[in-house]
Amino acid sequence: MSAQSPEINAAEAQLAPAFQQFLIEQAKTTDARVEAKPDEGGDDVKFVKTGWIRVTIGETELHLRAAFFGEVKTLLTLLENHQDALTTHRHMVKREDAKLQARLVEVDAMEEDEEKWSAQAKLAIDLRNNSRSIRDKADELRISWWTKVFELLNIERTGETEKSKGAVPRQWPGWVADADLPTKCVEHWRSVPLGRG
Repeated sequence: MSAQSPEINAAEAQLAPAFQQFLIEQAKTTDARVEAKPDEGGDDVKFVKTGWIRVTIGETELHLRAAFFGEVKTLLTLLENHQDALTTHRHMVKREDAKLQARLVEVDAMEEDEEKWSAQAKLAIDLRNNSRSIRDKADELRISWWTKVFELLNIERTGETEKSKGAVPRQWPGWVADADLPTKCVEHWRSVPLGRG
């Protein structure tokens, strides 16, 4: 982009020291983290040697049993299909971004005035929204995958008895956004040949 309006440059110059101070305070907060107490709960995923996965969401512990061969195949295929859908979405966004970038070059060539600044701002928002749509699509696909995992493998355990529950969490914890976790789960289920799965 070409030069911004003098008002924007002045505003950025005033905000820069405050933003740097915010980052310093944020770093102090991050460094000051302490271990959670047992009654404070927390979200966690633990891989059990038998192929099970223990999932803690808040104060609730859920048990995902070891997946059987057909279930692993189903979940792996679903994961691959989601990766394909995300790749397709990324390509679509990339094409749209190229159009927006071309328009931005045209706008940058305009004379400095309110119309130019307005057009630049709109294009910047459109580019950011395109980027956000990739993240949103990835999150949507991951939640879809985890929903299927819980429908297939979630078990309610009461003492020595097990009964299939298939319940899906009402709210998803932050670890759902971990793009590597589904692959780790599939690898975990496939690495336990003597377990139930």
